[in-house]
Amino acid sequence: AEKTSARLFGDHFEAMRIFREEYSNFQSVADALESSADALSPETLARLVSALYEYWQAAGTDGEAAERFERSLEKTGLSDKLRAELLMKRARNLNSLGFYAAAEKASLESQALSAENYPALCAWAHLTAGVSFFHRGDLPRARGQYETARGLFENSGDKIGLAGILGNLGGLYTDIGELDRVEPLLLRACELYREAGDSRRLAYAISNLGNLYLAKKDPVKAELKFREAISHLEKNGWLWLVDLGYNPLGGMAEEKGDFQ
Repeated sequence: AEKTSARLFGDHFEAMRIFREEYSNFQSVADALESSADALSPETLARLVSALYEYWQAAGTDGEAAERFERSLEKTGLSDKLRAELLMKRARNLNSLGFYAAAEKASLESQALSAENYPALCAWAHLTAGVSFFHRGDLPRARGQYETARGLFENSGDKIGLAGILGNLGGLYTDIGELDRVEPLLLRACELYREAGDSRRLAYAISNLGNLYLAKKDPVKAELKFREAISHLEKNGWLWLVDLGYNPLGGMAEEKGDFQ
């Protein structure tokens, strides 16, 4: 359980890789966990369940098994931090599946448990709640959650979290047509990802800049950004993600009638 947790915990993209390469192995681990939960400490079980949320999110399933594991924790005594962590992971999973009302509830519960003593975790819970509100069309509350998360990330020095929330704010302002506010946010997000050495997320941020320039009717700058994103992904071996650059380039070529 500890080995599985260490390999999966906290990295959605690592979970994606494991799902692609070792699905049957981790499916067996997951199946065995339900029957052996009593043999694990509450802390180990909580962290493994949290990791499995990432795994099921990567697998694209409904997360039913992970929820069964969480229910098995209800009779064990968990710290507020671990409970908040589980709720936040559950909220992220529910968001990815489109269950935004349930995700909102779980993320707000996570905030309540983490607000006083665990600001870094609370920041992620605010980000997750913001995503829920955004997809439900409640943009003022989404912005409020995002700005709270932004402050917490800035105070904690979490570059990855701060870059992520800047991207979310950029998406919100794009949605309401305030495009001039978006570019500084995305450029700062790119800086933070570079400083953190996260080429994968940097590629997404660069691609988002390309989409922004498309929306602002600047296809030359857009194409440069899409090609830059592709280069980062290819350089680091994330070949199955290069569609985030090639798809918009294909759309641009089609608009110009360049079917070659």
